[in-house]
Amino acid sequence: MPDPHLRIVQQIADEPYGWAASYRASVTPERVALTLRLQLQPGPGVTSAGLTQVRRETEKAVAHYFDRRFVVEEGSGRQQPVQVSVEFVTSDPDLSVTVHAGSGRDNLQHWFVNSGVIARAHEVGHAFGLKDEYADPLAANRATTSAAGVYRDHSFMGDFQQEGTSLAELKPRHALEIVRGLGAHLGDNLKVTPAGPAGKTFLVRTGSAAPRPGAAPGGIQALRELAQRLGSPCPGQGRAGRLRR
Repeated sequence: MPDPHLRIVQQIADEPYGWAASYRASVTPERVALTLRLQLQPGPGVTSAGLTQVRRETEKAVAHYFDRRFVVEEGSGRQQPVQVSVEFVTSDPDLSVTVHAGSGRDNLQHWFVNSGVIARAHEVGHAFGLKDEYADPLAANRATTSAAGVYRDHSFMGDFQQEGTSLAELKPRHALEIVRGLGAHLGDNLKVTPAGPAGKTFLVRTGSAAPRPGAAPGGIQALRELAQRLGSPCPGQGRAGRLRR
């Protein structure tokens, strides 16, 4: 059976770093579904128990930080929950990770067994196109703690180790970034609402251009057009792969 999810690939630049965010997406009138196909490759000394631990932590991270944490709303008022899941595969992955024994500094393609749930969430965030939000003297937009790209508000893409891992969370800006490309097909005004009774509605203007004639408001055709647009190289892309957590 053909894969019902279209692969979305987006080149992310956070100079001097750069990587390809890749995942699968599908849209129906009832929901937006995002799936990360993840392949874990054991490094030297990594046992089956270690791989199982990483898989369980990744599933927990996705369920806690991403799945059903926000909804999208069209201009018509129709709301669609965003379902996020991870699928472990042995072929055709969106992300291939080498798992290393013990402890160490994770990056997108190299994880350590003892890193924990918050580190899994952080790296999955990169796979969905989110950038680091902690200070890094090598990064043009994050060179100091007062730089535009640095946030100190308990972001799970920020310096959660110093701010407290128990307080780290997905922020409305993360939700907006993950679904921003869908705005061209869901309407000019795309609202993203964090889940929960205390959630505040956030509105992002996605442009004044109306959807192209004949373009479906959702589903595979709309996502195929989106993938073509997002797949183009990003000007000034840095070196491939992640060197930071």
